[in-house]
Amino acid sequence: VFALASISAAQCQATELPDGLAFGRHFSEVEAVVVTNGWELQKSIVSGWNVPAANITLYFCNEHLASIDQREKGSLHLFVETVQALRLKHGKPETDVFVMAARDPLETHGIQSVFKSDDGLRISVQIYTRQDGQTLFTRTSKTAVCEPQ
Repeated sequence: VFALASISAAQCQATELPDGLAFGRHFSEVEAVVVTNGWELQKSIVSGWNVPAANITLYFCNEHLASIDQREKGSLHLFVETVQALRLKHGKPETDVFVMAARDPLETHGIQSVFKSDDGLRISVQIYTRQDGQTLFTRTSKTAVCEPQ
């Protein structure tokens, strides 16, 4: 099982894959893990598969698990702790700020830190603010899953 660094119990939820899930696993294997855990796999409206009970969205490439997203209520404090924990494990990230949909009701302001490892692991951690509050967004992906074998 793949696990990211963590500092607190709250961060463990945002930075670890649920037991049994690993990048490169076939869709049928992932589906079996979901069922074994008593969860439900729901096709996302846009793309991917939602697992509401685990608060994650799974993305597949050629029927193999390639990326996992998680969104939760966040804070700048949680973002900084998460980035610091990942920095201790993966080194210095690339960090930038962003604004989307400026001057629009969906206007979003955020900070993103991206960690990349030599083995193709990519971890993106964002804190962003909209009218409905702050969200901590984590995307973990393994680029080698989508490369031709």
